[in-house]
Amino acid sequence: MKNEESRLQKTCVRWYDLQYPHEKLRLFSIPNEGQRNPVNGAMMKAMGRRKGAPDMVLLASGGKVVFFEFKSEKGKLSPEQKAFHETIRGWGGMVYIVKSFDDFCEIVSSEIKDNILKKF
Repeated sequence: MKNEESRLQKTCVRWYDLQYPHEKLRLFSIPNEGQRNPVNGAMMKAMGRRKGAPDMVLLASGGKVVFFEFKSEKGKLSPEQKAFHETIRGWGGMVYIVKSFDDFCEIVSSEIKDNILKKF
């Protein structure tokens, strides 16, 4: 993940953890980015690494799963990311492209807070 995207993701996670301290385990990253050497890359692939997987997952109430892809303001989705996101949406899942801290806060506060972060 590029540094700008990494900083954005870290900022969003810190905010989420402060806003929802009892819900921290619902939001976690998918460590799918970064360069790998051939041996490590093969091991990660064998362990389930998938090209195009979103950056983070939010496990929500009622069996809902929400995915977040963090991009810089100028960042673009790779073909693998586009395909992965379309597959998730085809299954009825939600994928959000987050390009700013305000994007993330708005998504969580307006859509997720009221509809998803309810106690099981």
